[in-house]
Amino acid sequence: ALNVEINNLEGNYTTHAGTREALVKTIKALATRVAARLKSNSAWSSEEKSARKVLDKLRGVRPKKPKPPAEGEPPAEEKKRNSGEMAYGEVALLFEKFIGVATAASGYSTGVPTEIATSALNGLLSSLKGSNSFLSNLASHISPKQQKRQKLYFANGSFAEKFQAIKEAVKSQYGTQSEQYLAVRVVKW
Repeated sequence: ALNVEINNLEGNYTTHAGTREALVKTIKALATRVAARLKSNSAWSSEEKSARKVLDKLRGVRPKKPKPPAEGEPPAEEKKRNSGEMAYGEVALLFEKFIGVATAASGYSTGVPTEIATSALNGLLSSLKGSNSFLSNLASHISPKQQKRQKLYFANGSFAEKFQAIKEAVKSQYGTQSEQYLAVRVVKW
């Protein structure tokens, strides 16, 4: 029963995690369109530069390596940046900052396509935050059940210990070359 419950929770988690990944992919694509819209109007150039910086972080674009110094010049300091995947909470924070930059552009909402309107972007942000919260809550339900299952399998008096005792009993009663021992020997425990 515990295995079934854990499998159901993990399946639910996997489904929602896939939905969240698709949502983030959509967010990144729409953010690129918003940045292009900001670039299209010279009055929004300062907002476009700010939006581009946030968009690069959102998309995980790393700064270019500095050119090697010429002879006799001291080497340029490399900017340290954490590498690896970005957490979904960080994606939400960056997207919220990005929406703030787009909102700051006066007249941005005039004639904007509905899918990149600030109201639509805020809806996506809300969905992402809700998904993050839901998955975090679901993970907190899965973890204790997995720990309980681990104890059932591997703690003192567990399945693994009992099965090891059964293996030893079969080995002592029938020998190591018997069909009975060969059948139980291949089992993981």
